[in-house]
Amino acid sequence: GPGARAARLRISVVNIGGRVLASLEAEGSWTKRDICARIPGLAEVPTAAAHLFNAGTELAAELTLQAAGVPDGAQLQLLLDARGAGTLLTSSIDGTVKLWSPESGECIRTIPAHDRGVTSASFSPSGVLMLTTSIDRTAKLWEAETGECLRTFKEHEEIVRCGAFSPDGELALTGSRDRTARLWRVGSGEVVRTFRDHNSEVCAVAFCFDGTQALTSSTDYTARLYALDSGACLHILKGHTSPVTSVTFSPDGSLLLTTSVDSQARLWGAATGEFLRSFEHNGGVSSGAFSPDGACIVTGVWDATARLWDAETGRALRTIGPHEADVEALAFSPDGERLLTGSADNTAKLWDVASGRCLLTLSGHSKGLRSVAFAPPLRGLRELE
Repeated sequence: GPGARAARLRISVVNIGGRVLASLEAEGSWTKRDICARIPGLAEVPTAAAHLFNAGTELAAELTLQAAGVPDGAQLQLLLDARGAGTLLTSSIDGTVKLWSPESGECIRTIPAHDRGVTSASFSPSGVLMLTTSIDRTAKLWEAETGECLRTFKEHEEIVRCGAFSPDGELALTGSRDRTARLWRVGSGEVVRTFRDHNSEVCAVAFCFDGTQALTSSTDYTARLYALDSGACLHILKGHTSPVTSVTFSPDGSLLLTTSVDSQARLWGAATGEFLRSFEHNGGVSSGAFSPDGACIVTGVWDATARLWDAETGRALRTIGPHEADVEALAFSPDGERLLTGSADNTAKLWDVASGRCLLTLSGHSKGLRSVAFAPPLRGLRELE
C-alpha cells in the first residue's frame, strides 16, 4: 500500500562490451540517477549522457526501478553518450586517436589505440562506439566515452587503410592493402562478406545513407559500387589516372564522389555509374565530402588547402586554409556550418564555412593526421536493437 517500502533488488550494470561495471543492492524506489551515482567513475558524467537499458528498453530518467518493472537479478546495460562535449575525433600516424572539445579546442581524451599508425577513426551513428583501423593490420571497436577497447578485428592480412560503420551501426566495412574489403558484424566480429574485386590496395570505403549499397576505392585507379545484400558489383567507376583516395555518397544517395592523386575529384550518377563532372585541382586530392544538404562539395588537397565547390554547377566557391602541409582528411559538421580538416602538419583545424575563418587549431598529435570526424547528432541508440 501507500508508503510501503519498495523491495530490494539485486541488479548488475554492464557496458556495451558486456563488462560488469557494478553489482548493486538497489531499492525499488531508485531512479537512473541513484544507480549512476553508485557506478565507479561515473560521478563526472552528466546524468543526461548516461542511458540505462533493461532488456533493450531505456529507463526514463524519473521512473523508479519498481515502476519500470525491473526484476530482481536484472542486468542493466549502460550506454554513455560521448557527445556531452560535442566531440571532435582525430586519428594520427602517431598511433593515437584524440577527442576534442569543439568549443575550447581542448583535448578531452587521448587513446593509445594501436602499436602503429592509425589510418582512420570514425564514430558509430549513435556516437557511442568508435572504429579505428591501423598499419598494425587490425581494426578495433571502442566505447567512445570511456576509451575502452571492446573488440579487435584481425581478419585482414595487411595494413587496414579505412573503415566505416553502416547507417544502423550494426555492420562495419574495412578496406586493406590485402586488396579486400570486409563487411563484418559489430556485435560479434563475424565476417558477413569479403569483396575481392580490386587488384590492388583498397584505400577508402563508404556506405549509402540507407545501408543498401557501399563504395570502395583502390590504388588500381577504380572505385566500385556494391549491393550489400547480394554482394554484386553494380558499377565500376573508371576514369581516374592515379590511385582513388576517397569515396563518398551524396546525402540522398543519388551521386558518388571520388577523389584521386591525379588532381581530380569526379562526380558520378549512382543509378547508372556514369561520369558527370570533374573538379580540377593543382595537386593530388586526398579526400572529399558533401555538405549535409548536398549543395556543396569540399575537397582536401595536397597543397595545404581545402576547396569548396557548388555540387550542381561545379563552380569553385572558396579556398579554405592554408595548413602548413597537405590536407589529408576533412569532415563537415552535422549542421554544415563548420569544416574540420586534418593535415600532415600534425594539426586539425576547425573552420567557419561561410567566411573561411579558422575558429580553432587542434594541436597535440606528434605525427600527421589521417582522419577527422564530428560526433553525430543524437538520434536513438540503434546499436542495442
